[in-house]
Amino acid sequence: MSVDFAPNGDAFVIEKNGRLKVFEGLEDPSPTVVVEWFDRVFPTGDRGLLGLAVDPGYGSGRNYVYLFYTLDELPGGTNPPYWNDECPPDSGAGCLVTARLSRIEVDPITHSLVGNEQLLIDDSLCLQFLSHSNGDLAFGPDGYLYASAGDGASYDLADYGQLGGNPCEDPPHPAQPTPQNGEGGALRSQDLLTSFGGEVNDPVLLNGAVLRIDPDTGQAAPGNPLNGRGVASDDRIIAHGLRNPYRFAFRPGTDELWLGDVGWGTWEEINVINDVDDTVVENFGWPCYEGPNPHPTYSQYGLCQALINDPSSLFLQTSLTPGHFSYVHGESVAGCPGVSSAVTGVAFSAGTPYPTQYDGSLFFTDFARRCLWVMNAGADGVPDPNRIELLATDVGAVDLVIAPNGSLLIVDPGSFQNGTGKIRRLDYIGANQPPSAQISVNTLNGTVGVTDFVFDGSGSSDPEDQSLTYQWDLDGDGSFDETGATTSNIYTSAGSYDVRLRVTDPGGASSDATVTVYASNTPPTAAITVPQPTDTFDAGDIIRFSGFGNDGEDGPLSPDTQGAEWEWVLIQHHCPASECHQHVMNAWTGIAGGSFTAPDHEYPSYLELILTVRDSTGSPGSASVELQPNTSIITLESNVPGLNLYAGNGAQQDPAPVVLEAIQNGQLTIGAPSPQMIGDLTYVFESWSDAGAQVHDINVPADDLTLTATFAEVDRLVGDVSFGGGFVGGGGPGSGWSYLWNESS
Repeated sequence: MSVDFAPNGDAFVIEKNGRLKVFEGLEDPSPTVVVEWFDRVFPTGDRGLLGLAVDPGYGSGRNYVYLFYTLDELPGGTNPPYWNDECPPDSGAGCLVTARLSRIEVDPITHSLVGNEQLLIDDSLCLQFLSHSNGDLAFGPDGYLYASAGDGASYDLADYGQLGGNPCEDPPHPAQPTPQNGEGGALRSQDLLTSFGGEVNDPVLLNGAVLRIDPDTGQAAPGNPLNGRGVASDDRIIAHGLRNPYRFAFRPGTDELWLGDVGWGTWEEINVINDVDDTVVENFGWPCYEGPNPHPTYSQYGLCQALINDPSSLFLQTSLTPGHFSYVHGESVAGCPGVSSAVTGVAFSAGTPYPTQYDGSLFFTDFARRCLWVMNAGADGVPDPNRIELLATDVGAVDLVIAPNGSLLIVDPGSFQNGTGKIRRLDYIGANQPPSAQISVNTLNGTVGVTDFVFDGSGSSDPEDQSLTYQWDLDGDGSFDETGATTSNIYTSAGSYDVRLRVTDPGGASSDATVTVYASNTPPTAAITVPQPTDTFDAGDIIRFSGFGNDGEDGPLSPDTQGAEWEWVLIQHHCPASECHQHVMNAWTGIAGGSFTAPDHEYPSYLELILTVRDSTGSPGSASVELQPNTSIITLESNVPGLNLYAGNGAQQDPAPVVLEAIQNGQLTIGAPSPQMIGDLTYVFESWSDAGAQVHDINVPADDLTLTATFAEVDRLVGDVSFGGGFVGGGGPGSGWSYLWNESS
């Protein structure tokens, strides 16, 4: 999920399931595992061990590594695991958990853990859904530690705290929230606006915010804008109003923090905190705004109406800050098309080893679009949204990191299965284009001491048809053993071997290719017995799974077979307009079967369950099954033809009838914007045929459903209008209270 470097060149890498590894530099093929926190990290959905930072003093007495992860425990709980990586049907809205930021001490020589985990932030995030949880970590130029966190809200419905019985106890707890008084869900990102000088029992959670903290204590850094302002729980916050600020980076030579905020239905944003050490608390607007515009649904809710229409009515003034760059999901960005979008990495060019034209430029990437761009700096040195260049496609990145030599590293999780993730390096081609390395092998499986594995690199090529030299690493130790276009080897020990070929042209440009072979082995086979491809599901269904494995040498494989490994991965494929991207919903290791709860998700989407078994030598065999949901057609009608309605997040509003397909037993937000005009006539919403509010959630039934919105025409008022008012609890004119009436058109 991320990589960070110590001053001595050690490369620390975190994996989603809670594993921390360290490599002694980029050429080290054999990492040391520092910790495996499988019992405390909750990796389901987009959660897990996501944030990593190495202390700048590592190797000089401050041998600390900082980790930001989703804790498998309820808020207030102290004994993980609570859910044990499972989300049963009675888990509420999506397995309520919290997050933890901690540091560990690592011996820089042995890379072993020294002492115990030190908690820095614990139980200050309420995470109700399987995404938008803990985010990034980095040290700033001032030596303080910075962290980002998502809103913890629903990514399917307009969430103001009404879902799952309000388990985060957001105001107006214990009363059930309404759109007009709710402060939960996505509105947690605006929690500051109601805390200072406001409700006494309204502690500020850290959702949807950027934090600046002391790396030794976890408390607010000195000089933070909200220190001493009366609400201790908000002191760490230096910016808020964010949906999912997944990754961020400091612009070199400045105090500017640039961050990518993953949007909902319409916009992705790159936002800037211009000075992390000033007295300003930036408010980037979510959920009241998405991109530059008020959000069509949330803008109708009470807290957002106050922010948009009358900010002076709010208790704490923060700086409403527009994004530096926003892009629309359905529009091309510098030649990269896309429907779904998710900005998942930002990093600044350090100059070398790239041409000077990229100095000070911002690299950024989108996991859903699988594109990598550079926003080149303008004349003032600031990355200019009008100077964006598409660098690469088919790049699935969850982080961008600058290596010690200035190269951009792309953290690619692959399919989120063990062994498929990789860290890739972006090289500048220049005039001499690099060759392409290719390996063919006579067999992937053979017998120890007998089989002659023959490797052929003659299929490699160079764009300029230059001659190539060949180097082979036959045992995966990082050193090259043979040269020539072809080579062979007989392995004397059973196991798996990563064979690497490097081809180099006369100009020094090179590329590598790798193949894994297995000695004394035939690959195992895997099979999934349940569920079957013909099985379908409703949201919330319990789906049981089981399978088996078999190996020619080891025989039947079970999770208890000596040396065998079992892994299950559940993937949600979301396919708007035929462009699919993945959400890894869960993973299980060491079990032959189990169960999971079918998630609710926007349609079109489907589930894929993958079983991978490995025999005693590590040779893999896989099987998979795709599961389609049961769906119903939802039709929204209007009594006035041509008026807009919407279903979903409100980003797409269309004239009635609005027709869409949704997963049965899931939830769907429907809305009727009001007022609306057709020609010179104005119409206001009156009612839905199901008696629901103007914006409300429905459960998708087993049968198709039609709902009708009723609007009334508003007559133009002519003549005098009388008015009057009173004060609840007394206090009329003459009692010391004053009245002010305002007339507007």
